[in-house]
Amino acid sequence: MKIIETAQKAWRELTYRYRLHQTRRKLLTLDEHQLKDLNISRVDALREGKKPFWQL
Repeated sequence: MKIIETAQKAWRELTYRYRLHQTRRKLLTLDEHQLKDLNISRVDALREGKKPFWQL
């Protein structure tokens, strides 16, 4: 049972990081108006959007 629990935990972590990576990449596609609505600067969007998926 321990192996299954460990595998499930690893899968959850991997899918969480993948979704986070997708969200960060979407920041790179937003225009200035959209970034302003989110109160995010272009510099911050670029910094976040270029982070590798393993970096939280």
